[in-house]
Formats: sequence, structure tokens, C-alpha cells
Amino acid sequence: MINYVNLGTTIISLKYINGIIIGSDSKVNIGSFISNRNSDKVFQLSKFIVCCRSGKSADNQNLCDKLKNYVIEKEFIYGRHVLVREVVQFIKTLMYNCNLECTMICAGWDCTNGFQNYLITNGGGLIQKSIIVNGGGSNYISGLIDNNFNETMSLEECEKLITKSLSIAINKDTRSGGIIRLTYISSAGMIKKCFLPY
Repeated sequence: MINYVNLGTTIISLKYINGIIIGSDSKVNIGSFISNRNSDKVFQLSKFIVCCRSGKSADNQNLCDKLKNYVIEKEFIYGRHVLVREVVQFIKTLMYNCNLECTMICAGWDCTNGFQNYLITNGGGLIQKSIIVNGGGSNYISGLIDNNFNETMSLEECEKLITKSLSIAINKDTRSGGIIRLTYISSAGMIKKCFLPY
């Protein structure tokens, strides 16, 4: 039996009034073996769009490579930034047609629809929400985030909620771990930061 790389992850994406914050742990597992403690599970597709990976790592990496090529090609052909919805539809089609064993969050900003936050499931299901919590560690923190988050929160409040939630997930879920990586998306672009979980 082949052991595939499983990200065993915790990913949170919150859409608040002035942007989107995405947080993730950084640990990657192959069975019980930790293959990487400092993986970046948030993949930048363009200046304003990211996708977050959970599930089978090989499928995730293959999909991210295809997405990056798709975005570069679209921006070159049309001479504009690609829309978030265009990327999401492409992910949805690939997930459905290729039977990929992964789940993705696609979040970003475009001048047409503003800030958008999508969850794309294994079979190509598409969900748009302000709060998306995904991965093995999500079982421990979904209630905490649902209870404490509202869209009128400030950047600092969202950052505090995400770091607290990820710290709990890293502490409780044996498949999550490493450091906390945060990605901030605004209409000006994006910034990435790292934090220790406690």
C-alpha cells in the first residue's frame, strides 16, 4: 500500500469588513511521519488571490501548479487581473473531472465583486461564506470561531481570533502543528506573517 502525503491541516479563512485573513498551521505528515514542519499551505496565485490546501498533498500540489499557469495565461491574454470567480470555476471543474482527494479554500479580491471567500470540496461542490474552517483541526475550533466572529470586526480582532483558534487546534489535533502562518488580503495586495502558536 502506498502512503500518500496528507497535509493533516487546520486552515481558517475569515472575510471581515476591510479584507480577508487566512490562517494555517505548517505541519505536513506522511502517516505518522512528519515530513515538513514549516510548509506554507497558502499558495499565492496572483497579487490578490490565494488558495489554501488540505487533503492529499500530491493532488494539491498538482492542482496549484495548474492554477498558477491558468492565472498567468489569463492575465497575459486579457491584460487584466483574473477574477476570483474565474479561478474558483476552474478549480471546481478540475476537482469534479479529476476526482482529486483534496479540499481547497480560494479567497481574494477583485474590482468586480470585492472580497470573496470560497470552499471547494472533493467532488467540486462550491460554498461561499464569510467563515471557512477546514482540515482535521477544524473539529476543535469551529464552534469557537462561529461564536466569536462577526464581519464588523477589526483586523486586530480577527488576527487575535485566528491565532487563538489555531493555537488550540495545534494543541488538540495531533495532525496539525508547527507555526501559525497568516495571510492578509486587501484591495492593495497581500502580506504574509508568521507567529508561534502560544
